[in-house]
Amino acid sequence: LHSNSAIGAIPRLVDIGLSPDIMAGNVIGIVAQRLVRKLCKHCRQPYTANASEARMLGTKPDAKAPTLYRAVGCDHCDYQGYRGRLAIMELLKVDGEIDELMAHRATAREMLKAALARGFRTLADDGARRVLDGSTSVDELMRVVDVPAIAKITSEHGLALLVDATFCSPVMFRPLEHGADIVITSATKY
Repeated sequence: LHSNSAIGAIPRLVDIGLSPDIMAGNVIGIVAQRLVRKLCKHCRQPYTANASEARMLGTKPDAKAPTLYRAVGCDHCDYQGYRGRLAIMELLKVDGEIDELMAHRATAREMLKAALARGFRTLADDGARRVLDGSTSVDELMRVVDVPAIAKITSEHGLALLVDATFCSPVMFRPLEHGADIVITSATKY
């Protein structure tokens, strides 16, 4: 099934004729994945993330900027800067609340809010983890991941969307800790 995300698979299944009543109680989980190119270990170049990259990757504002890597190119990778691929993934565990939302034909946005409140990690989150561990680059993540298109703070659910003006796209959700400050640098209305 082709979909941009695990949550996006639910409306896609409805589009191809499956009834939400039938899906409810029968779907236990949905996995979405994308392949990203792995940085060549022989020539990747370390650099300190700028403020925009650090914010996009979800690091705390007062934390030291992380070391990231960029593609360069050498004999080992045919001057591409990348060698091999790895999967970034998200797993939607369909619990009672998601099941009920499916049965009641909730929107993908409503299902996403419910899943995020329960600790759901998006493709962007997994990709950010891979950028931070040096497996891939920010450029590769932005090339591959279709980032969430919701640019609204939902304080009633304790979620905030981190948005970065440099990349002009919403990046990822993070649960807010009590009293946490979040700076939104740009937003898009959908």
